[in-house]
Amino acid sequence: MGRTKPLLDQSRIANTKMIMDPKRVLHLKSQILLALAHPTRMAILEGLREGEMSVGEISDRLGLRQANCSQHLSILRAKRIVRRRRSANRSYYAIGDAGAARFLNELNTFIRRQVSNTIVTLGGIDSSAGKTKG
Repeated sequence: MGRTKPLLDQSRIANTKMIMDPKRVLHLKSQILLALAHPTRMAILEGLREGEMSVGEISDRLGLRQANCSQHLSILRAKRIVRRRRSANRSYYAIGDAGAARFLNELNTFIRRQVSNTIVTLGGIDSSAGKTKG
């Protein structure tokens, strides 16, 4: 009777610890944010929040050449922010997973708050500018 293989061998445990090294995690986070840090890629993701789309549909919606759109999608796919499904000769893209969708929702909420706070601040500046010293 042979030995049974452990569920997690020591090399996998060591690899997991190496991957979860805090410096590596920070680097991964920054790489993901860099992938998101382009207006075209953000526009692609906003469109994909509505559901899966082909490269042609995304290109048409955003007024992009398909080659340019594919380059942006490739960057997002490399970071697993989007996933690709092939059917016949077409590629369809969708948000990578529920975590990515939640992140985008939270980012939109954060931006709305920032804009709202800026409007309140500017309103305060505007109303104080109309006052004269007496």
